[in-house]
Amino acid sequence: MAEGRAASRADAVRRGIAYLDRAQRYRGEEQTLLELARTIDVVYPDFEALYDLPHPKLD
Repeated sequence: MAEGRAASRADAVRRGIAYLDRAQRYRGEEQTLLELARTIDVVYPDFEALYDLPHPKLD
């Protein structure tokens, strides 16, 4: 509240709960997507070799 992020303590609590709820949903969706990625059939087998190519550093 002192930094102006919330109008009241109740608002701050509401925002905190909403944040935690979103984070929990995203973790669940991430797990679902990872499972799908692990079990899905390869659609373009010609591109499988590209997975093993060295990747440049991003830094």
